[in-house]
Amino acid sequence: MPDIRKRTKTASEKILVRGRNHTASQLRSVYKRQAACVYTLCLHLLVDASLAEGATVDVFVRFNQIPARLQDESRTPACLRELAIEAALARLQERNGAVESLADEVESSSRTLASGNGAARLDPARLEQLIVHLPASLRVSYVLCDVEGLSDADIAARLRLDKADVRRRIHSARLELRRLWLGLRKQE
Repeated sequence: MPDIRKRTKTASEKILVRGRNHTASQLRSVYKRQAACVYTLCLHLLVDASLAEGATVDVFVRFNQIPARLQDESRTPACLRELAIEAALARLQERNGAVESLADEVESSSRTLASGNGAARLDPARLEQLIVHLPASLRVSYVLCDVEGLSDADIAARLRLDKADVRRRIHSARLELRRLWLGLRKQE
């Protein structure tokens, strides 16, 4: 009689089967682990909490639509980061189409910051406040470069700009942050 053994499944087959049976629980687990990071990135890019919440929801909806999303958990944070940047930029484009100018908002908010009490050192909370008051065109480039660590070429590709323009925006954002910080220091 021939030896008939039970065929064992390969690792990829196990992942596919587990993905089919436990998709909701896996997605819930990914959401619990990654939602705060996705929301924070969206908030840095968009500044508006309601827009950031909407973009975060968009990210996980799109993540759920990716067929092979749970096969390699080491790539999940990078995938969510890419989706968060795309969702935030899409929301920002929608918002910029509806808003005529952000210059008045930035000027009034920098006056509000200048009237507040400043600390002797620039702490992360103060930097967050200053980043919020950058114009959207400078803030997005700055956050993607200095907060998220993307290269100039990658930012240029995402924003569909020249590398030189991205570098100029990052430099202008840094100068504006410095001006806001020094403006706070002079008012003390």
